[in-house]
Amino acid sequence: MNHAWANTNEGQRVYDALQFQAGLRRGARWNVQANYTLQLKNDGNQEGEAPNQPGAPSVFSGYFPEIFNEARSFPIGHLDDFQRHRVRAWTTYDLGIGRAGTINLGLLYRFDSGTAYSIRSAGQGLTATQTQIGLANYPDLPTSQTIFYSQGRGSEFFEDAHLFDLAVTYTVPVVKRLRPWVKAEVRNMFNSTPLVSYNITTRPDPASPRDALGIPTGFIKGSAFGTGTATTNYPFPREFFISTGIRF
Repeated sequence: MNHAWANTNEGQRVYDALQFQAGLRRGARWNVQANYTLQLKNDGNQEGEAPNQPGAPSVFSGYFPEIFNEARSFPIGHLDDFQRHRVRAWTTYDLGIGRAGTINLGLLYRFDSGTAYSIRSAGQGLTATQTQIGLANYPDLPTSQTIFYSQGRGSEFFEDAHLFDLAVTYTVPVVKRLRPWVKAEVRNMFNSTPLVSYNITTRPDPASPRDALGIPTGFIKGSAFGTGTATTNYPFPREFFISTGIRF
């Protein structure tokens, strides 16, 4: 079981996970192995600093506490790399074909449950209420903010992914320990295309009720919300590989 906890002026994070491994070997030819990770908790109120910006101001560093609050600006919940289940299971089988060599068959199953995401609107301007409060206390104010809604952080999940890879390796005995081989692989053999991420753009609903800081409590989904808009929103499509080498 892995456990980690942190609490600093840049937010807090709690991580817990259980890992299991199992294997079965039947004779010298057939082997089955699997590992499973159950993530119990991967929660916090800060995803992390921006790349190459270690000194960037944040709502956790005491900046403008009067115009930001936890529920709307830095709620605690699942972080964006929270993943409840992860499985890797594989089996191999050797087909001995006498003096002609050995054919090894390998099948890998990969399961990844959907990672978490938040209903939030990034890059939003300050409300009139926030500006009025802020200008009474500071000469300069932030130009934008990220708004969270009643769902909190990490309440939503992308799609699960079930992928299979197949490999066939042919090894030929030549002399003593010299073994030339050739390997053919098919990755994502069923060409599965789950949406492991997608567009999550929202904007505040100006017609919804407002909180004490004047921030709308409702949201409107963008026209592309829930759709894949880039190749990275899907697993790699079916791929074929051929490789060769010599063992000695």
